[in-house]
Amino acid sequence: MAPSKTQSNSLRKTTKEAVSISNRNASDLKIKETDSSFHYELKIPGYIKEDFNFYINSNDHLVVTTEKRNKRETVKNVDSRNNKHSYCYASAYFKRRLQLPKNVVRNEISVDYKDEILSFDLFKPGH
Repeated sequence: MAPSKTQSNSLRKTTKEAVSISNRNASDLKIKETDSSFHYELKIPGYIKEDFNFYINSNDHLVVTTEKRNKRETVKNVDSRNNKHSYCYASAYFKRRLQLPKNVVRNEISVDYKDEILSFDLFKPGH
């Protein structure tokens, strides 16, 4: 059964959005090679440093993942009105595969996350 005209338009829009998101993510990555390391910077808002996980998969890709679970906080203010505020944090999953350079130390990484920028260094042998 062929999709209706409305479904086709919706599918085209979804595909264009996916391509747009994919292209935007590709441009958010900056890589700089120095004598001693490869320095990566990736804009990823809404996380803390401890949210990120790194591993090397069987295809020699460095994989960066993070997952935030639903979290609900209730804060009771100490004031004359005895107000309560409730905060809900949505789930967010991020995964990015990067081709691992051949000349890096595979078990050493330096990571920082500040001002929505995840930065990490992969070190070259002997440095």
